[in-house]
Amino acid sequence: MTGNMAAIRRQVGMDVFLAVLVLLQVGLTLTEDTVRQARAPQPFPVPEDPITVTRSLCSNVNKPGLQNRTDVYESSDGSGSVVFNHIYNFHGKPCEDNAGVNDALKALLESVDAMTRSARGLRQDIRKARKDATCCGGLKDGPGELGTDKCSSSPSPEPSPTPEGFFPRDCAQVLRHGNGQAPSGVYTLYHADKSFRAYCDMDTEGGGWIVIQRRTDGKQRFYRNWKAYKRGFGKLEKEFWLGNDIIYKLTNSQDNELRIDLEDFEGEKTYAKYEKFRIGNIADNFRLEELGDYSGTAGDSLIYHQGMEWSTRDEDNDNSSEQCAVVNYGAWWYNRCRVSNLNGRYGDNTKDGIIWKTWKGDDYSLKATEMKIRPFYFK
Repeated sequence: MTGNMAAIRRQVGMDVFLAVLVLLQVGLTLTEDTVRQARAPQPFPVPEDPITVTRSLCSNVNKPGLQNRTDVYESSDGSGSVVFNHIYNFHGKPCEDNAGVNDALKALLESVDAMTRSARGLRQDIRKARKDATCCGGLKDGPGELGTDKCSSSPSPEPSPTPEGFFPRDCAQVLRHGNGQAPSGVYTLYHADKSFRAYCDMDTEGGGWIVIQRRTDGKQRFYRNWKAYKRGFGKLEKEFWLGNDIIYKLTNSQDNELRIDLEDFEGEKTYAKYEKFRIGNIADNFRLEELGDYSGTAGDSLIYHQGMEWSTRDEDNDNSSEQCAVVNYGAWWYNRCRVSNLNGRYGDNTKDGIIWKTWKGDDYSLKATEMKIRPFYFK
């Protein structure tokens, strides 16, 4: 018996060993998740649901006034079990027959081992819950490296395959390499020997566009801080901002044109197009440096913002006495404050919403937007 007790100490530690002694004396009732309470043993107790007696390890001892029985109780959902060892001496005589006690201890060790494994699983669940509780958009470090949302179980879209040895720097090169035949989707592109993922629009106006922003349903939060807009956030096949770092690199490596596609809640669509589009680096607060000639059907609601620095809720770089990013619930090249606001609050008819004033006025929030760039030479 002493050897078995020493084995228990080695296997489960002093804390669990003390718990074993309590189990042998007072019993334990389990709920589906935790130990409900300890209680004094009763002769052959019938536990409350969901605990059931699944097997007995020894029979009643055939001695007058003495009963020795060990029952194993298990949760009906399989989450755990515990052993009750009952030795009842109704005549005050010492118990002379401990038949089944060793088997009971063995079963108890098995139960404790199962509980230990269950506790490990619980710790993993707690770690996962903590991770889920701090989700913030699923960002990976680095420009253009957009991952899945940590709060979402859906996987990241796999980049479309590119031929071995081919390292396209933009979507236009992907399209040209395929002789004008390439599907829209996520591709791996390369800039200054570094790769990044981007969504290529291969359908609009001949294709070859890198999409840098998309709004579709309001599920992605765009009221974010400077760091989030610097590195990018969201899901490339849904709503996202590509990241000011990578937008700066793309627009300063060659001349690019900008196209902005807009849609209202009635299904009407329009667009605005600019022959040149370039922003400054972080030292210039990603200033809207260059905006070429306008064409399109939406009206020009971006020219008012030319030359302005990027502003977010925590970085106020506008020309207004009020903080435009906070007032307009977004991030943009705010002036005093805005004629357009494509990163504003999602929702119909909100003044701090997704605004393109020259098309729908100052208080109509749009349903969907896409901002996309491609090399100016692509015709």
